[in-house]
Amino acid sequence: MGRSSGAFYRHYESKEALLHELLGEFKQRLTLEVTKPMQANEDPIQNLLQRTGAFWRVYRENWPIVTAAFQLSMRDEGFATAWQSARQQGIRAMASVIRQAQALGHAPGMDADLAASALCSMLEFTCYNWMATRGDFPNRDIDDATAIEVLSQLVVHAIGWRTSLK
Repeated sequence: MGRSSGAFYRHYESKEALLHELLGEFKQRLTLEVTKPMQANEDPIQNLLQRTGAFWRVYRENWPIVTAAFQLSMRDEGFATAWQSARQQGIRAMASVIRQAQALGHAPGMDADLAASALCSMLEFTCYNWMATRGDFPNRDIDDATAIEVLSQLVVHAIGWRTSLK
């Protein structure tokens, strides 16, 4: 790269400080594109579809940052706190949409917080696994349209069901 490590340390105290800043930028993108509040009269199922596609795109664009931050969260309390904050933001937003879907008769009786936690975990790990060099498909580049279609269908079917009316 032709730059000295001294130049780096003039801007950042450590590599971890840089990663904290990048993780903060990732969290901001999630806020803007994935966890933004629903609009009045917006269909919650359609909103879940949009959020799922946005999550895939933001995750793919920030995959190295997310992976490094997640790995550091296992051994560094500061990263664990930052990672938990990002997860909680997503879980709260997903739970809110699930509750709005429930008000329309979808997913009756389901614990919205637990469902949101499970769905967010599925999305996070699937994104990681599909993008990882040694994931389930190491010789396959899964294109955005295919990934978004599969993930969206899983999320919508997990929440979009209704009890049959007799």
